[in-house]
Amino acid sequence: MLAASWETAAGTRAVSLPEPPTVSEPTIAVTKRDEPVTIERAAAEFLADIEARQMDDSTRRKYRTMLKQLRAYAEQFGFRYLNQFSVEELAKFRATWKDGLRSGAKKLERVRAVFRFAQEREWILQNPASKLKPPIGSSKPANKHPFSDEEVKRLFEACAKYQTRRWRNSFAEGEVTGDQIQTFMMLLMYTGLRISDAATFSPDKLQGNNAFLFMHKTDEPVFTWIPDELVDRLKNTPLQRGKYYFMGPLTERKETAADMWRRKLDQIFEMAGPWKINPTPHRLRHTFARLLLQRGVKVDDVATLMGHCDPKITLKHYGHWVPERQERLTDILKSAWQPKTRGKLAVIRGGSK
Repeated sequence: MLAASWETAAGTRAVSLPEPPTVSEPTIAVTKRDEPVTIERAAAEFLADIEARQMDDSTRRKYRTMLKQLRAYAEQFGFRYLNQFSVEELAKFRATWKDGLRSGAKKLERVRAVFRFAQEREWILQNPASKLKPPIGSSKPANKHPFSDEEVKRLFEACAKYQTRRWRNSFAEGEVTGDQIQTFMMLLMYTGLRISDAATFSPDKLQGNNAFLFMHKTDEPVFTWIPDELVDRLKNTPLQRGKYYFMGPLTERKETAADMWRRKLDQIFEMAGPWKINPTPHRLRHTFARLLLQRGVKVDDVATLMGHCDPKITLKHYGHWVPERQERLTDILKSAWQPKTRGKLAVIRGGSK
């Protein structure tokens, strides 16, 4: 009868049944896989890192140049992400370089550093650049070619013949004289500074005859004594914007100032030619090392003044300019090749008593 009553009730009204209990399913955390790091992001973060590490300007400029070339190559072949560079692709990228033997090896080191930076941040699993080998012979130290005394004389004679050139722009005006250029060359030759550091040399770095240098590679300050003639020349050099001897009027960037002085020195090199070995501003730095070593300055001290971390590097590059070393080697060879003479026995006769 109970069942019949239910059927009768169902025929007259709707019966609402209770909702089944809600069972909550366990929550599963789903994380979207990180998108690969783009080449642009990797380059930007690497450059920011070397800025924070306060690398010297020339090193940062070389990294910027290499990364610009890497981005251009990637754009040419439609690469967007860093992990698209395999060993094979990096080898193809290297094949586009126009660098010489040692310059190419140095650039490869910079490529390795960028990909190592990415690997340490787990943007890529492996460093593909680590499997590229440097060119054969690139580890052999390059021959250094200081200017000889006769070549230095020719350079200074060219400065004396240089016609003063006036310049003017919307910000300032001035002139470039042969005397100015000779003073700049003497600063390079008597301090061993690189051209970018000489271009930004200022009066606060000069105390009497002592010129204050800061060697970025060894991270230590050095004072070097310079001759009276150079001191007098610097004091008579008009200051640019009241604080630089040689910086141009439009910029305080070392790279721009250095390029400006390279062009000026190229004019002097052309006037002083012809040359057996191509003249460059860096040869004045080599001349600094030659002059010191020929005057008997110890290799360790020259290494400090040059900013070399290891005196062996200095000896490797400039050892043939150390007189006592050459004399010692000459004596060794003389001793080895000269015929040996046998000594004669002296007969001592005894007197009779």
